[in-house]
Amino acid sequence: MSASVRVDLEGTLEVPRAPDQAFGLFTARGEEDWVPGWKPRFVFPESGRLEEDQVWLTGEGDEATIWSVIRLDREAHTVEYLRVTPGSRLARVSVRLTATEGGSQVQVRYRWTALAPDAREQLKAFAAGYEAMLAEWQSLILRHFGPS
Repeated sequence: MSASVRVDLEGTLEVPRAPDQAFGLFTARGEEDWVPGWKPRFVFPESGRLEEDQVWLTGEGDEATIWSVIRLDREAHTVEYLRVTPGSRLARVSVRLTATEGGSQVQVRYRWTALAPDAREQLKAFAAGYEAMLAEWQSLILRHFGPS
């Protein structure tokens, strides 16, 4: 039986800051400020500076994951990541911020591919919780900014 399963997800959240101010929140270094437990281990560059081909690691054991920036357009407030959990799953993650009257709309897309049969259930669970995940992100970001 083939492990091949593809799951495409797309959703949005709102951030009460302009794209120039909010874009950094959706980077490996920026997520340290608002994602509980987010501790990337930077491989290249070791400083964690955002650039194309940046590489970092997260997780441990079966959940050890390799991340890389595969496309970066600061002017368009767009970044794409490739994340690979070896032997399990791969995702292309894109984040794009557009200006709104109250700040930014953040479009987040995940394109998952299962690399093993047991990853299918993980992808189904991720898909089922996707909207809730984005709502949690929005809540965490609002808490990060504090009362307006």
